[in-house]
Parts: sequence; structure tokens; C-alpha cells
Amino acid sequence: MKKFNKYILNITMTTNNTNESIFQEDDDSSEENFDDISVSPLEMNKFYANFAKRTTDELKTLNRFLVNYEKALYQARCNNKHSEIETIRKTISKYQEKIKDKEEYLEKLTNKTINKEIKREVVYSQRRAQQSNAIQVAKFRHKQRLKAEDKKILQKFFSKEKKTNKYAKNEKWGIKSSFKYFVRNSNNIPEYMKKNLKEMPNNKGYIWKDIRFYGALPARRNEPDILFEKLRGGIMLIHEITESEHKIFEKKGRDRRRLKSVTQRVHRR
Repeated sequence: MKKFNKYILNITMTTNNTNESIFQEDDDSSEENFDDISVSPLEMNKFYANFAKRTTDELKTLNRFLVNYEKALYQARCNNKHSEIETIRKTISKYQEKIKDKEEYLEKLTNKTINKEIKREVVYSQRRAQQSNAIQVAKFRHKQRLKAEDKKILQKFFSKEKKTNKYAKNEKWGIKSSFKYFVRNSNNIPEYMKKNLKEMPNNKGYIWKDIRFYGALPARRNEPDILFEKLRGGIMLIHEITESEHKIFEKKGRDRRRLKSVTQRVHRR
């Protein structure tokens, strides 16, 4: 009995996703007038074909589930499970109604008699594409702005060093070289690091190619900076940095970490 109910439950849960309406309307969609909006016949035919294919696939799924329920009804009759027979009959009736509705809808799609609904979906699809493009452009501009800010920071750093650096003549080359190094390695940071940094606090992160990357979440108060640095040979360096000192621990594989060095930090005034 329990096994039979579990079987019905699994089928019902699967069809909940299959029987959704194709058109997802907003609350104000019924008030908008699409008559004055021009849509090319090519786009209309394309959407008609897509929705017809989707509806055909849904019909196949519904018919497959209907067959399963009919088999379940036959088994219930053979085993004289009267309480289950009535439940399965009602479910079969619902599926038959759904299949009938889908067949009628597919006929409208085939005969192309629901131009208003199709035009609405074409317009909404175009708007979603425009919004997506706008977001991509905004992201690109934001990324370019960040790169420009990073370049300004590097330029400011090198301009301060100019007074005491006997190699000041190479300043321009140094800025470009350092900036290229920063951008190149920032773009090549491993995916797992990018994913983990999104969930790390701002006083925890990684050292990658001599560049420090910190987590995106707010820093945890009264805790040191913790930075992980992978070396060759399966060796992991763990940097523990406070205001007064910089500890480096070494860890290999599953071995316990061991203290490698302690450096006192000197604050410049």
C-alpha cells in the first residue's frame, strides 16, 4: 500500500512542472495593448514553431503518465483495492482533461489562430533580450572603471617612489608591466578561488601569483587576516597576519600544519 502511494506521488510531482502554462503573464500584461507593435512574420512563425514543439513534448509526457495510471488502475482492480481505485479514477480523469486542453491548444498553434498571445510573447522576449544586453554593457563598463581605478592606484604608488628610486627612468615601463601583471593574473585566478572568495570574509582569502585576494563578505572583527597560498608539491602556506606580526604555517597533505616563520611587522610613520 505504501509503495503504491509513493509511486503515485512521484508521478504527480513530475507532472506539476510539465503542466505549467506556456505564457507567463505579468500582473499588468492584460492592460497593455500590443496592436500597435510591429512584429515580423518570421519572428511570429519562429515562436509558433517553438511553442508547438514544447506543447507536443508536454502531450507526450502527459500521455505517458496517463498510461502509467491506467496500469495502476488495472493492478488496483486485480487486488480489490477499492479505496485506491476511486482515487486513481479521479486522477485519470484530470489527466484526460489536461490532454484535451493541450490538444486543443496545439491545434490553435498549428492553425496559427492566437496571434495576440504569440505577439505578446515575442515582445516580452525582445524586451528580456534588451534588458540582458543592457546589464552586460553595464557590467563591462563597471569592469573597465575598476581597471582604470586600479591603474590610478598603481600610478600614485610609483609617483611617490620616484623621489627615492634610482631607477625612476624606468617608471613608465614599471607601471605598465605591473598593471599588465595584475590584470593578467586577476583574470586567470582559478574558478574555485573565485567561488570561495564570494563566501569568505574580507580578512580571509588567497595569495595567487604574489597578489592578495580577499573575501567579498564583511571582515570578522578581532580576527587576524588568514591567507592561503598553494605551492608546488602539495604544500600549502597559511599566512596569519595581525597588526604586530606575520606568521607563516606550512601544511602538506593531511599532515598537521607547522610554524615556519614569524616576522614582526614594522609600521611606517
